[in-house]
Amino acid sequence: MVDDRLWAINIETMSMGKNSVKFSENYMALVDTGTTGIAGSVAYFTELLDGYWKETYDCDYWMSLPDVQMTFGGSDTIFNISAEDYIVKMHAGPYSRCQPALMPTPFPDDFKLIILGDTLMTKYYVHFDQANKQIGFAPQVNPRKSITM
Repeated sequence: MVDDRLWAINIETMSMGKNSVKFSENYMALVDTGTTGIAGSVAYFTELLDGYWKETYDCDYWMSLPDVQMTFGGSDTIFNISAEDYIVKMHAGPYSRCQPALMPTPFPDDFKLIILGDTLMTKYYVHFDQANKQIGFAPQVNPRKSITM
């Protein structure tokens, strides 16, 4: 845990297919149960999503995108989130549409934070250990497939 006031850890890299973002040493990932997706600065998400972002709600397109992979705090462990995990499916009667829960957010330039919400926690169990001021992750045994609204 990087900050005693927040459930935050150092994030090192985030990649998607051929695109990869390496974060500076003091960049944090806030693990937040009140956020649905993964939010970050417009600049980093523009780099991450380059060549993949489209103005479409087509579920087949979004479900065909590559996995998002992240590394944290000096660990070699790669946290993998598939399109099925980061795509939000919305249903209205016989119609459905999809969009990614990867949220480019107009944070100020000095706001060195990625917010990791339910998109991460549907794939990984998160243990918030207040006594030892640490966060633990473990793969979910039966992860929920896709976020549906």
